[in-house]
Amino acid sequence: MAAHRTNRWQVHESTARGLTRLAFLILGVLPLAFCVAWTLLHATSLYGRFRTAQWEAWLTGTLGVSVEVASWEGKSPDRFVLHGIQLKHPETKQIIARVQSADVAFYRGQWLVQLDQPNLESDQMATVWRIAHDWMLCRPSAASKAAVFRMQQVVVRSETREQTLRNVLVSFFPEFDSQWLTIDFQFTDRPEHLVGAQSHEALAQNESQQAEQIDSSRLMIRRHHGEQQLMTEMQLRTGATSLPCSLVVDLLPQLKALGDQARFAGVIDFRQWNRVWGLWINKPKSTPEANSDDEWSRFEGIDFGRLTWGSGAALNGMGNLLIKEAFLSSEGLQSIHGGLEMPTPGFISGRLLETMGRYMDVVTPVTQSMPDGGYAFRAVHCFFQISPGKIHLVGRQPDGVIVAGNQGVLATRAIEKWSQPIELSRVVAALSDSAKFVSESVVDEDSTGLRSTHREVLGWLPKLAMVWLPLETPRTDVAVEDSSLSDLR
Repeated sequence: MAAHRTNRWQVHESTARGLTRLAFLILGVLPLAFCVAWTLLHATSLYGRFRTAQWEAWLTGTLGVSVEVASWEGKSPDRFVLHGIQLKHPETKQIIARVQSADVAFYRGQWLVQLDQPNLESDQMATVWRIAHDWMLCRPSAASKAAVFRMQQVVVRSETREQTLRNVLVSFFPEFDSQWLTIDFQFTDRPEHLVGAQSHEALAQNESQQAEQIDSSRLMIRRHHGEQQLMTEMQLRTGATSLPCSLVVDLLPQLKALGDQARFAGVIDFRQWNRVWGLWINKPKSTPEANSDDEWSRFEGIDFGRLTWGSGAALNGMGNLLIKEAFLSSEGLQSIHGGLEMPTPGFISGRLLETMGRYMDVVTPVTQSMPDGGYAFRAVHCFFQISPGKIHLVGRQPDGVIVAGNQGVLATRAIEKWSQPIELSRVVAALSDSAKFVSESVVDEDSTGLRSTHREVLGWLPKLAMVWLPLETPRTDVAVEDSSLSDLR
């Protein structure tokens, strides 16, 4: 009976030989042939051009700009390299950015990208912002995958300068109701006298050592989706090294007024909902114990001569603006608490000193108008707090000196005056009076013919003060609500 069952599973020798050949063909020859064909196919220039065109089309559709790729190189089924990448404006065809190569891998559900020698054109920063915000964060997709971009350095080029960001890490994380984009980077200064005086190896070693001693700066952007909360939140938190304003001057042209040497260090929060927006500098944390008196943001290297040029309120010299807390909305400045310091010599107009004494309760030695004269000073220091309708102002302690001249004190306001705020309308009046020396020629026509006259006009600074200073209590809108980014580190 057992022998009978054994004979049932025996096959003819020729059948067994055929089955063995079939198994060898399926398990050995076909996989080997597929691998050889796959390798040969990927090695052909035709397939390379096909994949290059495929990625050009995908990147163009995703980023919203024209993308050109020189070549594609396959490394493995989940890894490839794109060479010679150029991003161009879709209408003007101006180059936005260049990347020598991008090593791309897909690992555990996310894209890992290593960019080699990326270069950005500074005059295209507005387009770069639209790529990141309008064309990526504002277009959610169920097929979006997390992505991490690593760059050893990014060079921002303009006609007059090159600036380098090092150890750049860009992370993109899509969520159900929002999308995140975070950028970590370090900024290092390269002294101009070192360029050409050292070898490239020495410069690279110096910059590497400098970068190890610098805290990274972080820019976080979050876009919320949905009908009820369609808004954008952003936070910039600098490291120990201040960032030059020239990095984004083409995106924010208003920063040009601060001068070529202006820099910023601190924390900025920004929130936009439809056409309403709010900007905080050193925004208070949600819990009082989380706030620190040592956390002051600052604008350094401000050229006040350039800032006040053409306004009539002449103040020449370099200085810093220290900000403990500030809030600016689409309606104008709402509040600011900070200080002003100009530790190096400069010049202040006599007319400005006179109007400060007349309208702002500042003690000055100026008793009469000096339209063409002024005073040289050694230093300027003051602390102020602006809130709706009023400003608190005092000089440097203990004697309350605001402007220290070469021959003596030019302006003071003692600490006891801090509890006696000045109406903001009086500040506007002081600026208006000091700015009336901005004049223009006017040609009038009367019965005797043409007649040339000269009249005083209001400079731009008092006009700006009337628009942006909180002369009255502002209305409350969505921009003043709490921001979820404010407590992030």
